[in-house]
Amino acid sequence: MSEKTIPVYSIPDLAESVDAEHFEIGDLGKSFRATKKNVLDPHRHDNYELFWVKEGSGKLIVDFNEFEIIPPMILLFSPGRVHGWRIEDTPEGFVFRLSNEFFALESRDAAEQVSDVSVFCSIGGDPVIYLDEQQNKQFETISNAAYQEFCSNQLERSSALRSYVRLWLVNAHRAAEINRPNQTQTASFYLTRRFLLLVEKHFREGLAVKDFAERLKVTSNHLSATLKETIQRTPGEVLRERLIIEAKRLLRYSDKNISDIAFDLNFEDPSYFARYFRKYNGQSPSDFRDSATNKKA
Repeated sequence: MSEKTIPVYSIPDLAESVDAEHFEIGDLGKSFRATKKNVLDPHRHDNYELFWVKEGSGKLIVDFNEFEIIPPMILLFSPGRVHGWRIEDTPEGFVFRLSNEFFALESRDAAEQVSDVSVFCSIGGDPVIYLDEQQNKQFETISNAAYQEFCSNQLERSSALRSYVRLWLVNAHRAAEINRPNQTQTASFYLTRRFLLLVEKHFREGLAVKDFAERLKVTSNHLSATLKETIQRTPGEVLRERLIIEAKRLLRYSDKNISDIAFDLNFEDPSYFARYFRKYNGQSPSDFRDSATNKKA
């Protein structure tokens, strides 16, 4: 019997367009009905996904939490986030699938725009935002215009699509009330964003806080004070939380044995990993897996 792993999908796996590599806008209902992959069960993507949902019902599973599908709403998933769907009525709307390269092909500064989605999810909390009537009208207008542009072959199409995505993200930040001048426009928030992006890339490598501080060209004390100001956590807490989240994902959604999970997360000693997990999660890895399995059943 083959080992169960968490499926990871790329843009071409789900895209309606055969040549889609870095970007696509899909009709959400059609995507659910015609997809070649099982997107209902828990899975990940190696790209970003942005959803505007105007109709539908059911539940959305994100890591270890459930959210009601209550349109209108938007969803933001950064690469690696585990999610699945328990659908009653098929969601309708649009899904934007984009890679880092989608913006990087234009300029380095533009590439930072999409990286804000990762920070958005980390600092803003839940990747689900329920919209009021005015907010929904804005997303409806942007999403429809972007989809029409995507389906066209007009001059400067790529530049127009990047502009629509940026506008979509700006409105997402505003809807979540995290684009406040006293936070996102400060040097502290900029440093926090860079730290969180580094953590996402390197959390498996066993780096210490001082290693991250050196890469960011600041002192460990300055980094700690900054994170306390912006997200009320220390760098060490952020690193531990990211490791524990990944461990919990692998324990719940895969059949990997605990030793292999420990090695995947750069723990040389599985018994130390078990003690570490218990210390910061309150359960042993095996107890957590058993309880998660019982919940799924």
